[in-house]
Amino acid sequence: MFKRWYYVIVFVLLSLSLNSILAIDEVNDLSGKIAIIGTDYNIYTYLAATNEQIQLTQDASADQRYQFPTWSTDGRLAYFCCEASQNASPNAQAHISANGEVTGDILYENEGAFIIYAYWSPADCGTNCRELAMLTSDALGLSVDVLQDSDSPNTTKIGSGGPFYYHWNSTGTQMIFHRGNSDLDIYNRAQNDISSSLQESSGTFQTPVWSPIDDRLLVGISNTNGNTDLTIIEEQESRILVSDITGLLAFLWSPDGRYIAYRTLDQFGFSGLTVVEVETGEIVTENQSTSAISFFWSPDSQKIAYLSLSEVDNSRSASVGIHVSQDFVQNDSPTEFVWNVLDIETETNLSYSSFVPTYEMLYLLTYFDQFAPSHRMWSPDSRFLLLSGTLSGENQNEPKVYAVDTADETVEPTMITEGVFAVWSFE
Repeated sequence: MFKRWYYVIVFVLLSLSLNSILAIDEVNDLSGKIAIIGTDYNIYTYLAATNEQIQLTQDASADQRYQFPTWSTDGRLAYFCCEASQNASPNAQAHISANGEVTGDILYENEGAFIIYAYWSPADCGTNCRELAMLTSDALGLSVDVLQDSDSPNTTKIGSGGPFYYHWNSTGTQMIFHRGNSDLDIYNRAQNDISSSLQESSGTFQTPVWSPIDDRLLVGISNTNGNTDLTIIEEQESRILVSDITGLLAFLWSPDGRYIAYRTLDQFGFSGLTVVEVETGEIVTENQSTSAISFFWSPDSQKIAYLSLSEVDNSRSASVGIHVSQDFVQNDSPTEFVWNVLDIETETNLSYSSFVPTYEMLYLLTYFDQFAPSHRMWSPDSRFLLLSGTLSGENQNEPKVYAVDTADETVEPTMITEGVFAVWSFE
């Protein structure tokens, strides 16, 4: 998976404070739970209902940093150890907490490897059973291991290759693999094998996606013009949703299955968002006035949150396009991003406070189409967005986790705690 052949999002490494996490002031109206990596790189859970913060790990250090917690739709929390370090040998561990409120049990270890992404199946695999697909990296390359969290935990290696992107279907019985920028395969979980292979990928996108409500697939296929057709595949039948797309492509299905949003990247930069109705192929809304670097559907399918560059950074890089990272590395000031929210029904577009993301948030944004179904930036009620970083003008050495209230663009983000990464629960 994570091979930066495709596009490069502006990447600014921040100096990260290892101070203890701050106590949380009361934050009104938040819902669900938030898993947080503190500035000390331990794992914490914030409970919105009680305004309580729980510390799940206490042994993080410079050479042992926990990373990328991810919630399942039934409330389990997975978190991982340890981040690759020049001073420590890789030793992958997956910790599973039953509810994000108790310390997780180590259910997977792989010495000589590290876990760089994980994605829970959206459905049960039996009584008290849920499966977690983990992308691991070792001396041999990338592979995916599936950990079955059940009364009898077990692990199965299901595939290897690189880059390697994958997506569960809605019932947790199949995955689609996209490997080597070309191979599109359907993996059958019960049989533990490839059940069928699709047309060769266009190679201009990262993650293929299943419909969240049925068995339709969305992929990019090359056409005779050398461009990409955004294509829906259902029972081996193909239907072109959008034809002749140029440039690199990223797309996501709305949670209710009604819409598909996409944007492109070419030598002129990132495009804005286009939203298409799946059944008719008609454009529902199109916003080309603001470039969309990464984007995320709200749980209610009514809004799309997307990241753009601040006005200052956007103006100095408008024509840089795919080479934006080089442009920003050469600038003394850190690059600032802005959360924007596009309302599908009203076609209104609101922008919020500018901020500098942490390294960890930028990593997610770089591979947002893979992370979007597994890591929620939106609150369960589709009102708040998470921000991990520093607001404009703040000390870059003191990253924090903020909640952005999308109901009012004039309200400043509310600090939840110090931290370098955060992800919301599904419920």
